Amino acid sequence: MAPPYSMDLVAAFQALLQSGLVEKGGLYILQHPKELYLPLGERRVYGENALTLVEV
Repeated sequence: MAPPYSMDLVAAFQALLQSGLVEKGGLYILQHPKELYLPLGERRVYGENALTLVEV
């Protein structure tokens, strides 16, 4: 079963990716329901969850 996602994940991920929190050469790891497709990074699916890996 996937964790409860009660927020707008697309908006949260956009804010996170624009924050500059990860330095150049680093990696953002975004966990989300497998039904959500993000048009960036590498996608990995594990059961009902997915990870999107975004290199900086």
